Parts: sequence; C-alpha cells; structure tokens
Amino acid sequence: MLKILLDTINREKLISIGDGVLIGVSGGPDSISLLYALNELREKLDIRIVVVHLNHLFRDDAYLDANYVKKISDSLNIKSYIFEKDISLMAKENGMSFEEAGRIERYRLFNEVRKKENLDVIAIAQNKNDQAETVLMRLIRGTGLKGLTGIEYKRNDGVIRPILDVDRKLIEKYCEDNNLNPRRDYTNFEDVYFRNKVRLNLIPYIENEFNVNIIDKTVRTSSILRGDEDFLEKYTSGLVNEIFYFDLPKSTLDRDRYLNLHLAIRKRLIRLIVKKINGDINDLSFNDIESINRLIINNRQGAKFYWKNVIFETEYSELKIYIDKKNSKEDYLSKNLDLKIMEASEAAHCQLKNKNEVFLDYEKIEGQLSIRYRKNGDSFVPYGMNTHKKLSRYFIDKKVAKDLRDFVPLICDKDNIVWVYGFSINDNYKITKKTKKVIALKLV
Repeated sequence: MLKILLDTINREKLISIGDGVLIGVSGGPDSISLLYALNELREKLDIRIVVVHLNHLFRDDAYLDANYVKKISDSLNIKSYIFEKDISLMAKENGMSFEEAGRIERYRLFNEVRKKENLDVIAIAQNKNDQAETVLMRLIRGTGLKGLTGIEYKRNDGVIRPILDVDRKLIEKYCEDNNLNPRRDYTNFEDVYFRNKVRLNLIPYIENEFNVNIIDKTVRTSSILRGDEDFLEKYTSGLVNEIFYFDLPKSTLDRDRYLNLHLAIRKRLIRLIVKKINGDINDLSFNDIESINRLIINNRQGAKFYWKNVIFETEYSELKIYIDKKNSKEDYLSKNLDLKIMEASEAAHCQLKNKNEVFLDYEKIEGQLSIRYRKNGDSFVPYGMNTHKKLSRYFIDKKVAKDLRDFVPLICDKDNIVWVYGFSINDNYKITKKTKKVIALKLV
C-alpha cells in the first residue's frame, strides 16, 4: 500500500516536501490506513500532520469513533481536533440531506483548522472502490464525459485524495497487518442508500456474472476519459476569449464563429460561459443547453431564454447575455472564485495574466471569502492609499457608468472588501516584505 500511495503522491503532485497535511479521519479503515501510512512516510516526505474528526451524533456509539481517533492520533504523536455537531438537526434546519449537511460542516471545519494550523493540503480517504462506485452511479443516473472521469485526485482548493489508487481489500489487509482495528459504521452495510446498493448489490452481481475485474476496468476507463476530458476542456477554454466577450452588465457571444464549431464544442462552450456569468452550473441541465443552442441557431431577433437570473437574447449576429437584476441573488457569484495558497517565494515567480487575478497577503484575511455586489455604506482602502474611501465615490472618480456600478463583484472577507474586481485590491491586504503566505484569487 505504501508504494501505491507514494507513487500516487508523486505522479499527481499531491504533496510537496515540507507540506502541512490535514487528514480527515472518521475512524474507519480508509481514513485510519491513510493516517497510519502518511505517518510512516512522515520523515521521508518531511510533512507535518494534523487530524480532524467530526462526530455527526448520528449513532449512539459514535463517541467511540471519536475516542478511537484521539487515541490513535496521540499514539502517533499527532495533534488532533475532535468536533461534534448534530448533523441531523443541521440538515433539517437548512432543508438539505444528511449527507450534504455533513459534507458542508466537515469542510468548514477542515478549512478552519487548516488556516489556524497554517496547513497546505486537506487529505481525504477515498479509495479505488469509491472511484468505481462513483463512476457507475453517475452512469446510472445519466452524465456526460466529465461525470465519467470520476473523483479528482486534487482540487484547486487544496483537497487531495492520496489513496484513490488503493483498493478496499488492500486497505483491509494493511489495517490487519498493522493491528489498527478500525471502527466500523454499520450504516455502510445497509443497502438503503444509492451508493450502498451499488457497493453491496450491483458490483458483486457484475463480478459474479460478467466481469470479476469490474473495479479495475471501471477505474481504467475513467482514467482514459479523464485525458480526453482534459484536452477538450483546455481546447474549449482557449476558444472562450476568442468568441465570447465578457463584460458587465452585458456580455456578448459571436454567433457566426459559434456556429462554425462542432456541436460537442458548442455545448462545452455554453457550459463555460454560463459558469463565467453565473458562478456555477449545478442546475444547468442537458435541456437548458439544448435550448440555448437552438436559440443561437434560430437567431430570431429579440428571442430570449431565461435560466435562473441569466437572460440570453439574440441580437443580429450576436447573442447578448446578462443578469436580470430584479431577480438576481446577491451571492450568485459565490462559487465563481478560484484560489490558490502558496509561499511568498513561489508567488514571486508567478505573473498575473489579466485583471481577473490578484495576489493578497493570506494571513491578513479573516474568515471565509465571499462575493457580493455593493451595498449602502461600502468603503475600502484603494491600493496605494492609507485611508478608507466610500465605494460610491471611488466609482465616480473612476468614471464607472451608473448602470455598471451595481454589477461589479466585490470579494470580501469577514469584515472588509479585499478586492473590487477589475479595479483595485484593498491596500491593507497587499503583499509586503513581511508576507509569508500568498493567496492567489481568480474570478473564473
């Protein structure tokens, strides 16, 4: 297992020498084996490890999981944070599923501890079987090429999955060989959840009746498709700036150049454009994309298509795309921010490509970053100044048209505007000689 783990880390560039690694540990075989294995590689990789465990208060014996994680962390001389939260209540209060509420709370805690302990990555224990199950689940539900690529080894926000190439049988053997005695969640053996049904019923049936190597074959297929997806995504991204002109409040798509593209590329382009305008495409369906494509093809002057608060309108040889401000939500860009945390020495060798990107002093940021529009009383310290200036006055001085001012995204931390997109960062957050860590922000 150690060899596979190390090969994955090196091939996917998941961990760098000297990194601080947060490990989410439930107490089950996957996370305990990940913790124990990374501890074995601690000196080789020169890493610092911190453990985070969340007791969801779902099972009566869940406190035993927490005790176990604390005990094994202490035995390895690794600092641990043990939290508890009534996730069932949280789910009910917020109108979401138990699984979604648990995930949101876990990642909130992960990021909180990551910042407090100044860590570089968050290691999650998803394995090879999880990868195969995910691909099969998406295939059953219906998905595109992106969905069939499965779980990512590394996300832009620093979440990594180091044991994604290790199958469950090898994990169990590793736990047995090292006398780890992991905790067992009995709910994993109840076939009432979709994933459990795939794991407990579908995969064994396929192994017995069709292909004993269904796990390996599915994962290999997802790996092949990942390469194709990566190429197509990069190719389409390169076209966006050529035929799509992003501006606020109204953006424009060149219809003639769009129609010269292959249908597969057109649909990808629509997804990228909607993401750029709206911030996410979670609810963008196949039918929505088809409708937008037909709108462009038919080119009936003044015809419109509405998706959420985004309006698509044909106008001669162009497609106009803009936000319906009357129906827009203040946080519609909340998932439109790409970030990367790096050492100041690394940032010194990086160049900003356009106005969509900025570098800030990471340690000066308080709380979570968010994106919103302006509101009454907003002020910030423009770059190069040492006093606050009302945002309304700043826009006047910069000769920003009145109808555009309400559409300028503001990136904020807990208390302050840190970046007026397209114009200026807050001088209090600029990089100085004392800066140790840099956060690169990009509006995508």
